[in-house]
Amino acid sequence: MDVDALNYDPSANVASGDCVLPTLGCTYTDACNFEIEASEDDGSCDWACYGCMDIQAVNYDEEATTDDSSCFYSDDNNQNTELCAGDIDSDGIVGISDLLLVLSGFGFVCE
Repeated sequence: MDVDALNYDPSANVASGDCVLPTLGCTYTDACNFEIEASEDDGSCDWACYGCMDIQAVNYDEEATTDDSSCFYSDDNNQNTELCAGDIDSDGIVGISDLLLVLSGFGFVCE
């Protein structure tokens, strides 16, 4: 008789105690925190665990738990120019340090 139950029966008139309430969690199978028991998505899905898991790669991500085939290596820089167009400090990663380098020149008058 509980309207929130997955097995709600609008014609029921006696509480039988067998209501099956939804289990909240991440229902997307490709998310890092997918919960097989979850029957209703609660918006908690996390995809942040994808990344390069090869410690030899320039863009190694120590927090990654699922390899996404994004690894590249210092000897690959010529092949990955389109991936590193904003790599101002030439470390093979477009990151905060690149942004800081751009911002450090902001407002300078070029002659």
